[in-house]
Amino acid sequence: MTGGARARVVTGCLLVATAGLAPAAPAPGDPVPHYDIAATVRPADGVIEATVEIRFPRRPAGTEHRLLLGRSYAITSLTGVGAEVAASEVDAPIPKMRLITVRPTGTAEASIRVTYAGPLFSLATPAINAVSASLVELSVDSFWLPYSADLGAPFTATALIQGLPAGATMVANVPHRREGAALRLDAAQPTADLAFIAAPGLTESGQGRFRILAPEPGSPVATYYREHGAASVDFLERMLGPMPGGSATVTVVRRANGSGYARPGYVVVTEVPGAAPTAGQAKFIAHEFSHLWFTRASPTSEDYWLVETPAEYLGLRYVEAALGSAALESLLGPKRAIAAKAPPLLGRGRASDGALYAKGPLLLFDLEATIGRAGVDAVLRELAQAPRHDTALFLTILRRVGGEAAAREFEAKLR
Repeated sequence: MTGGARARVVTGCLLVATAGLAPAAPAPGDPVPHYDIAATVRPADGVIEATVEIRFPRRPAGTEHRLLLGRSYAITSLTGVGAEVAASEVDAPIPKMRLITVRPTGTAEASIRVTYAGPLFSLATPAINAVSASLVELSVDSFWLPYSADLGAPFTATALIQGLPAGATMVANVPHRREGAALRLDAAQPTADLAFIAAPGLTESGQGRFRILAPEPGSPVATYYREHGAASVDFLERMLGPMPGGSATVTVVRRANGSGYARPGYVVVTEVPGAAPTAGQAKFIAHEFSHLWFTRASPTSEDYWLVETPAEYLGLRYVEAALGSAALESLLGPKRAIAAKAPPLLGRGRASDGALYAKGPLLLFDLEATIGRAGVDAVLRELAQAPRHDTALFLTILRRVGGEAAAREFEAKLR
């Protein structure tokens, strides 16, 4: 994500957890924590109130669960059943967090119940999430739930959200329905996030497997996103195979922070009032749709390059296909300057933004010169079908497609 519309994933002391976040795939039949959530938002003052019960599956003795909650929310009650619980303030690995530690006292199922309230938490200025009369937008970015400190850890959930703006259109990354003026979320399948938008005045357009909701669907930016969203899905399916999930919804929001993000089947983009469409926005929407295929590497390890780098590369490829080589070059030029100063993608934990969004995509374009564009496409297509993504798997596929020398040379460049 680039040019004022970039989202980043939390790790170390980076900013916000909003890019292509997907749950680490649990082993078949492996139980995951379940959340029961009752929350109320107060748009008049930007406050969230919540009571959350979390049931943890049976684990070996000595297992410790570590949860992160935004520090702006004051905990008024914290109890455990079959577990000792404690809360503390921490600034690592993510600043301004409350850490909830859960230590089961036996091997049976343990649970906790936590009640908290406070103003919307944000690490970004201006904030990406919002609680206001014109827009309620929540995701892991505001740590409005006690999320696992192992970002991307899967959970299931049921939630009832009250206090939403009157007449709001509601969109979420999990199955959902309106209950009167409230929003019911039912995540029966494991997810890494509960993300939703409730905003008055959103109008739906689009067709088939792609739909877009926008405050003004005929605006130049919304029209641009609609056209390039549909076209980029077609482009990516031709290269990578059928779109995971079979459908996707794009929601256009108006807020001061221009960041966007993607969850499986759920994409959020920003319309800055008065801004004209750009090639960067065409790249951005294709990048976010690419995360429907590329979200399966750990967000807290060096393998995270396999989430953002392929998505950025494919977004650039789409710009070339849709808008031409001059438009592509207008985006590559700034990346070359950034890449020249960026550290390696491997060897230092999760890579920097400069490495993920500039150096990495340029390395994939360089790889085209070694194994051909069709070869790079073959590598990415095979990787996209794998249930989990890591560097070893990428290099194994590259070795099979392009040969040992190509794989050895590419790994050296990554490092």
